[in-house]
Formats: sequence, C-alpha cells, structure tokens
Amino acid sequence: RESQRQDLDPATGLVTGAQNTAGNGQARSKSLNLSSTLTYNVGERDQAGASVSYSKIRNESDNVGTTQRYDAGMNPLADYSSRSRSLSPAQNFGIGASYDHKSGAPGEDLKFDLRYTGQNNHSDSDVFYDYRLRPTPFIANSLRSTDRRNRILDISVDYERNVWDTWHLKAGAKVADSKNNNPTNYLGQDPV
Repeated sequence: RESQRQDLDPATGLVTGAQNTAGNGQARSKSLNLSSTLTYNVGERDQAGASVSYSKIRNESDNVGTTQRYDAGMNPLADYSSRSRSLSPAQNFGIGASYDHKSGAPGEDLKFDLRYTGQNNHSDSDVFYDYRLRPTPFIANSLRSTDRRNRILDISVDYERNVWDTWHLKAGAKVADSKNNNPTNYLGQDPV
C-alpha cells in the first residue's frame, strides 16, 4: 500500500503540510471445524437430540511501513518506520441437548432446547517504532495483550398447536445467561 496526502488551508487552498506513507503486509490464517448432531426417536412421537461443536482458528499478520511528514515548505517534520506482528488464536465450543414431544393432536408440538457455548480468544501484538527525525531520534516498542473469554447458557421452550379450525398458536420462552471477561494489558517499552 502507498499513499500521498496534502493538507490544504480551506480559506486559501494553499498546501499547509503533506504526508507520504508506504507499507507492506502479510496475513495467514488456519482453521479447524468439527461438529456432530445425534437424534434418537423415543417412541413414535418423541425425539431427543444432542449436539457438540468445536473450532480452532489461528490468525497471524506481519506489517512494515514508513511515514514522512512535511510542513508547508516541504521541509521534513517526521520520518519513522514501524514493524508489527500480531497473533490471535481462538477456540469456540458448544454443546446442546433438545427434546421434541408431539402429542398426536393436530399441529401440537412441545420443544425444549439447552445450549452452552463458549469462546476463548487471545490476542498479542508487538509494534516496533523507529523515529529517525524530530523531536529527537529514538526507538520504542508497544506491546498489547488481550485475553477474551465468553460463556453463554441458553434455555428455551417452544409450544405450538392448532386452535379451532383456522387458528394456530405459537408460544415460547427463552432464558440466557452470558458472562464475558476481557482483560487487556498495554506496555510501552524502550528496547534499549
């Protein structure tokens, strides 16, 4: 990627500054997905079910870039480069159970569902800056680490049946409990 920008004075249209940037990036991703569902007929009208799922994802990226800034006279104000690397693996899982009861009355059906799902998503990034101009030349390192965790318990009940000859009743209820944890750590580091 490459970009050139000029900042203009809205009153006069004259250039008040400029910035040139260039960079290159590469991203890689790997994933694994597994899932299975089992159903069992309990007699002629009932059915029980169970499900399980798991996925694992790994994303990586590497980026390099340079930036130069200029004043109105195109005198250099800043010149720096950056190198960054990020890694973000994630795991998702889910388990579930269901039960479906048909009474035999026209259109009557009672369903129960229970699901428990979760996600663990860790992310690390490291950005190295090399400032070669003003205010003074220096280098710095920026580290960030995030560890997200999410859990959801979901219970639902659905009921439907024909009422009289022309009406169909549908009713249901759902209760969900969600818990999230998202600690993040930032560290500015002098590589020397």
